[in-house]
Amino acid sequence: MAWKRNQRDIVRLSITLQYVEPKVARRMDVHAATHLDDLHLYIQAAMGWENDHLWGFDARRYGKRAHWSPEDWGDVLDETLLDVIAFLKGKPEFTYVYDYGDHWEHKIRIGRIQPARDDRRYPYLVSGTGRCPLEDIGGVWGHAEFLRAFDDPNSEYREYLPEIYKGNVTWDPEDAELDARRSSLAQFAE
Repeated sequence: MAWKRNQRDIVRLSITLQYVEPKVARRMDVHAATHLDDLHLYIQAAMGWENDHLWGFDARRYGKRAHWSPEDWGDVLDETLLDVIAFLKGKPEFTYVYDYGDHWEHKIRIGRIQPARDDRRYPYLVSGTGRCPLEDIGGVWGHAEFLRAFDDPNSEYREYLPEIYKGNVTWDPEDAELDARRSSLAQFAE
């Protein structure tokens, strides 16, 4: 017997930061009725971003495009994840861009819509891989140079972040810092 979707249903989202090696991805469950303003904050917390830049969601379907961003519509977006899903009409993915200068593009794949579990609070970070790049690092290219500079003591890039390269700072690009990400996301849990 089929069940009707309601406000308490959750959606499994797979979020992958594009064009970055090693892979940076998160899987999280959110309420289907989550407002896009809130979804932005959940992605920020789950990925490890600092929420210092402009952002927007973009969906394309059969030559049509929908874009949701606070600079287009004011301070609050009324649209929800269900509105995005309705626009997509079965297409399983859309895009989230954070920091239009560095242009961090995230592909969001929509998974199953299912009833919420009584023993879990949402949003919930299911899993993740890879560490989020630093803010204002220069996009994909800057992040790659940042990582290469750890292996090259003569890299010119080291002069831009001497506090990291000269200190005892460790940077493991494969460490998703899941405990910290879950803790950040927990502040929004209902």
